[in-house]
Amino acid sequence: MKKVLLVLLVILIIPGMLSATVKLGVYQQGNKGNRIIDPPGLVPFTAYLYMLENFDYQAVGIQYKLDTPTSIEAPLGPQLWLVSWTGPAGHVMLDIGNPYDGHSVTYDYAVSCYPHGYAIMLEYTFMARVECYDMMNFTIDVVGNPNAVPDPIYGELFGITAPYMDTFDIEGLQSIVCPEPETPTQEESWGAIKSLYNR
Repeated sequence: MKKVLLVLLVILIIPGMLSATVKLGVYQQGNKGNRIIDPPGLVPFTAYLYMLENFDYQAVGIQYKLDTPTSIEAPLGPQLWLVSWTGPAGHVMLDIGNPYDGHSVTYDYAVSCYPHGYAIMLEYTFMARVECYDMMNFTIDVVGNPNAVPDPIYGELFGITAPYMDTFDIEGLQSIVCPEPETPTQEESWGAIKSLYNR
């Protein structure tokens, strides 16, 4: 019985581990630990496009778009201005388009996510056009490039791998700019609450 369960476990779990989806997300700090962005008002700040959970591919290119909500309150354009973008340190990049309309990026040599499974793909300079309280829970979604090439995968979010220039799927993540503050609550046991009424 134990052998049957072990074989079943191997059959079910190993393929899922081998087919883990590569992810792409915007982070404010220079590490992968913070996707929640809380910018200073009307001051440029840096954010990074990270590729995550990529243990299988050497990425030489990506095609994506940063999708943000439009608003009647922002008739002068997006509430979050994209001032500039550059490639990761040590890489020369060639890009077509821009992150808000659809962006195709290639690198002079493969960007490796080894050994940690993540790497900086781009560095952005953003500036919030309004104060944080005017753009609570503003989202940045990484989605497919509507102008992507090659022809069969228009609108898809994907990467290009070395050395054969094959494509691989990417899952886009959502970042929240100016998250609504949480109301702090104090944890109490049910016994402590009942004792308040027994006094």
